[in-house]
Amino acid sequence: MPSQVLICNPPWDQRYHSIRAGSRWPHTQGLESQYAPFPFFQAYATALLKRSGVTVQVIDALADRLTTEEFWSKYDLVGPSIVLTETSTPSYHADLQFAKQAKASNRPIVILAGTHVSTYPEAALSDPNVDVVLRGEYEYSALETITSILDGKDLTQVEGIGLKKNGKAILTEKRPLLKDLDALPWPDRDLYNLDSYYDPLVPRPQVQMLASRGCPFRCIFCLWNQVLYEERLRSRAPESVLDEMSYIVHRYRPRSIYFDDDCFTSMEKNKILRLCALLNDHPLGVEWGCMGHVSTVDREMLRAMSKAGCRAIKFGIETANQGILQAASKGMTPLIAKKAVKMANEVGIRTHATFVFGLPGETKKTILQTIRFVKELRPDTAQFSIAVPFPGTSFFEMARANDWLITSDWRAYDGSRFSAIRMNDLEPRDLERAVEKAYRELCGHGIFGRSFDAAAEFLHLCQTKGLRYALGRVNAKICHVER
Repeated sequence: MPSQVLICNPPWDQRYHSIRAGSRWPHTQGLESQYAPFPFFQAYATALLKRSGVTVQVIDALADRLTTEEFWSKYDLVGPSIVLTETSTPSYHADLQFAKQAKASNRPIVILAGTHVSTYPEAALSDPNVDVVLRGEYEYSALETITSILDGKDLTQVEGIGLKKNGKAILTEKRPLLKDLDALPWPDRDLYNLDSYYDPLVPRPQVQMLASRGCPFRCIFCLWNQVLYEERLRSRAPESVLDEMSYIVHRYRPRSIYFDDDCFTSMEKNKILRLCALLNDHPLGVEWGCMGHVSTVDREMLRAMSKAGCRAIKFGIETANQGILQAASKGMTPLIAKKAVKMANEVGIRTHATFVFGLPGETKKTILQTIRFVKELRPDTAQFSIAVPFPGTSFFEMARANDWLITSDWRAYDGSRFSAIRMNDLEPRDLERAVEKAYRELCGHGIFGRSFDAAAEFLHLCQTKGLRYALGRVNAKICHVER
């Protein structure tokens, strides 16, 4: 008998490898990209529903590289009465097209979740094909919404959603953030093809997991921290993290585990040291990697992480200009960044540094300053993108107030290939060229290491096809990993 509930990540743009569910930076990459984040919100919601006795099926068209035809063939086999999908700003046009086609196919109840509909719930509900929106952190909202629908209960009693009543949009009471992350069941990984999910920071076979949510910093461009997490950090108990790691190792046999936390090293230092001590007492035989903040690491922490199996860390450095760092509320300085990268390298942890062009205060001069800085910094790998003022962030409000936005077409809010802003002496094309220039200069400077072949291909395509084509084809090869 077909499942009543489908949780899916539908096709977006078949010309590219698209990144939506599970991503803090939804965007498109070249078809050669192997990067795919695990859709944690969907997988946690699936686990909650299954624990409550609801039969659920999942389809991840993006991670599994399904064609549009293959996706809809699988969809028809499920024949759901309820379908839930995660939205994003650059994919929003495609998300509404999915809702329209789903309604035309078998008229299910369509539930949209994610950052874009959390920011604009009434606009989403104005679409005739959208029935319910889940606002913010949505696992328990999904559980209560779907079980209420199945049991015929009143949806207005479910916190954190938007729905239609008598043709009007109604927003229910805001759902408080989950206080105890360990109250969640572990994400349901068994329904997903784990080989499809990969962050090149650490090797395959790989499984991704979370030890925390949120971040104490207030970066103006950070989407999830502002829209989903209310700029609050919550972390799990080290013993619980070890239990999940152990389960992963024994069930899935990965070579590595990637912690896709917003900022792993922003957890309480004593928790990180405790987790490292537990891993040393109970060695699992896998390496791991994470995202970090240069202001939260010290030699003691990094040494403990390295001893416990951490082999790589991502640092979001963004720019070499102190004025821009302050305007973006990064909570760091270039000197702190240099010290953090140096300490990590000294204890045997590879470093990947990310940079973004187009934050407030950016000029042609500061772009050159950042490129020079990366040459001095010498991370193992580096990545460059264009700042995206996602709706719901303070950067978006700042850009709107200063008339920096050049379009209201959400499809342009894809910082891997396009600029949606104009500021100071910088036109959108200048920011796109800045990315090209950074890769061109740093390829020759030896920053990219094993990415050299991809970098050479990128430069060749820039010269023969143009920047946008090159970024669309090989961006992920050069960048290695997402921010």
